[in-house]
Amino acid sequence: MKRAFTIFAMLLFASLLQASPLWSQEVRDPVKVAAELDRVIDSKLREAKIPASSLSDDATFLRRVSLDLSGRLPTPAQAADFLDSKDGQKRQQLLENLLKQPEYGKRFARYWIELLAKRNDMQNAFPGFFEKWLAEEFNQGKGWDHIVREMVLAKDNTPQTYFLMTNVERDISPSRTTSSVGALFLGQQLQCAECHRHPSNRAWKREDFWGLAAFFGRTKLENSKEKGKQGRMIVDVDVSPLEKGPKVDPKTPKDKRPVRNLLPAGTLEIPDANDNAIAVGLATAKYLEGDKAKLGDKGSYREPYAAWLTSPKNPYFARAAVNRLWAYFFARGFVNPLDAMEPDNAASHPEAIDLLTKEFIASGFDYRHVIRCICSTQAYQRSSQAVKGNESDQNLFSHMPVRVVSGPHLLELYEQVLGKYKGPQEKSSKGRKGAVPLDKQSTDVLVDTAGYDERPDEYTLGITQALRLMNRYLPERQQAFVAELVKSGKSQDEIVEQLYLKMYSRRPTATERADIRAFLQQQGEPARGYAGLVWVLLNSPEFMAIP
Repeated sequence: MKRAFTIFAMLLFASLLQASPLWSQEVRDPVKVAAELDRVIDSKLREAKIPASSLSDDATFLRRVSLDLSGRLPTPAQAADFLDSKDGQKRQQLLENLLKQPEYGKRFARYWIELLAKRNDMQNAFPGFFEKWLAEEFNQGKGWDHIVREMVLAKDNTPQTYFLMTNVERDISPSRTTSSVGALFLGQQLQCAECHRHPSNRAWKREDFWGLAAFFGRTKLENSKEKGKQGRMIVDVDVSPLEKGPKVDPKTPKDKRPVRNLLPAGTLEIPDANDNAIAVGLATAKYLEGDKAKLGDKGSYREPYAAWLTSPKNPYFARAAVNRLWAYFFARGFVNPLDAMEPDNAASHPEAIDLLTKEFIASGFDYRHVIRCICSTQAYQRSSQAVKGNESDQNLFSHMPVRVVSGPHLLELYEQVLGKYKGPQEKSSKGRKGAVPLDKQSTDVLVDTAGYDERPDEYTLGITQALRLMNRYLPERQQAFVAELVKSGKSQDEIVEQLYLKMYSRRPTATERADIRAFLQQQGEPARGYAGLVWVLLNSPEFMAIP
């Protein structure tokens, strides 16, 4: 009964799309869109009889939105100016200012780099020029559809890195590429239909998965033959071979198997699940839940695929993007897991995700527009402090989750506070000396910390990493910083306030000031006292979290 209702709802939604297409809407004021999102969220809370937490204070909002949109902490001066401002529009102004900074593009480029690296056996070994390219695309306001098309078409060395990062040992696999595109850009676990009918979406058969994979049947990594281009490039080769004759015994050595001829255009072998050298069928390039593609022997099969993938009419592309963006800010999407947006896995707030999807398409797939809409909501600006009655709420957004800063990002924040490390060099694992700020050895300290694509509201820093961080990494790097504090000539209260503004984007409370005065007095030497204070502030959960 539940499944029948779900299918009916999907058919009704499809009919509404035909009557009033999502892509026919006009982009609207983000503040008005935010108000509608809040109406939907508040209605769900009232229905569940769950109270909402109050709005966060200015310091919390400042730190939250700065880390979310730039990956950096505001300077003490910026924090003080924001906290002291009486302008009723200062939160919207701050949001706009952050979206104009180059750090905005860098932050979301890094987010996508982390997602791609987790699908690569080399892990964090990715080329810096790809991250730079992504950052420039975001900062220039390129639409998400444009960015994804560039990666899929892979006409240049830089965007083609997508294929290199999502395939094993740089061997371009049609099935692996299809799976990664499905998970990252369609919100679907397409690989579940690789060998049999999809368990969660029974309408998708094995032929549907391999029909999509056929678009990548001619995609290979070869030495470039184009003038002016050097190195290995993603290219379109001649059509793939097809096995002729009787079924091959799996025990037959591969070099003894029949000679293979060429496949018809736009087709791809469906390999046996136990031995991919054996073909058990032939798939024809076909759009998901759509028609077969008309492909010839020449030209890139990825051209029509990319056009279909990023089309406003694709029911999955925009919806998956806004669900992932919402999860970036709230630690979970309207649909979870993010790559399982299936008929039986309904959205927690269907009206809200439909609304954001319309806005995303109407804006030309503009990341900034959706971010403005999300960050302007009261839901995003709520306190992370639970109140009686909403302590256990995780799905209705009654209060903001406290998110853990990812390991590499945390190291960047330490460097922002303490400055570049100029002290003695550590020896690497091979006995050589190497630079320590943000190098591989330093990054390994926190490499297991959760990333944004997993559960950023769960603290996963292990004891080994935490102890090394507290007892070796920070003490070595804070020495020069503490020395500068002592030489600054500022009063004790001024230094303490600057430290709090620099690290927490707030001023210390009266109780904190009193406790710190007592602590510094007990330490005797100013350098010893400030070193202890800095160590405590940098190791606190408040520094390691996005509130």
